[in-house]
Amino acid sequence: MSIRAEGVSFSYREAEQVLAGVNLAAASGEVTFILGANGSGKTTLLSCLVGVLPPESGRITVDGVPLSTLSPRTRARLIGFVPQIHTPVFAYTVWEVVMMGRAPHLPVLARPGRRDRELTAQALMAVGLWRLRDRPYTEMSGGERRLVLIARGLAQGVRYLLMDEPDAHLDPAFQHRTLTSLGDIAHAERLGILVSSHHPNNALLYADRAVILSGGTIVSDGAPNEAITPSVLRTAYGMPFELLVSGDGRRAVLPITRSSRSV
Repeated sequence: MSIRAEGVSFSYREAEQVLAGVNLAAASGEVTFILGANGSGKTTLLSCLVGVLPPESGRITVDGVPLSTLSPRTRARLIGFVPQIHTPVFAYTVWEVVMMGRAPHLPVLARPGRRDRELTAQALMAVGLWRLRDRPYTEMSGGERRLVLIARGLAQGVRYLLMDEPDAHLDPAFQHRTLTSLGDIAHAERLGILVSSHHPNNALLYADRAVILSGGTIVSDGAPNEAITPSVLRTAYGMPFELLVSGDGRRAVLPITRSSRSV
């Protein structure tokens, strides 16, 4: 079971290709990080995978079914999307925002039923926000809003959850809480989670798989310890990196600075 991009290319303008023949398979039950510099095509790839942008060539499949053949309601039952920035307009409660994830499963103008309420409660408890369920969403911190949107995706009952930079603008504690929760949920619920990120070290810590984009093409794909190397990162970001390995085998990558060269 997987969501796949097969030879996917996309351009916003003629002669400005953002994705070029991308092949990607993200399996259920795994957390896949998509890394790359600004403009490398990360968000565009997520937008194609969720069905917001149609590829100009190639195809997207979900569990073997072409995404282009699915209705918007069916897509919403299979794939959820958590944007990087979400600006609330109304002061809905946390409970109401998460309950909105049940919309694809309800007939037009129907009220949520018992099962919808149960799944909403389960999603809130899964991300540790049950006690904040009655708080206005507009009064939440940025990190808490990310968790609310993750809970909405879980309540949506999707097979794949795509997230655009969920670790951006979060302190280390919230990053750890959010990314640990994602891994736990993916493995327990057999949910396929794709995360775009600017943090290679988060991929080394929390991902099952890492994909690195450069200039709209994949330059590395595999287990994080194998896919994330100084040479690959130099290609992706245009600057030198060094690899650090702890006594217990954990890895980290750091940019090479003047001070690190002199050590």
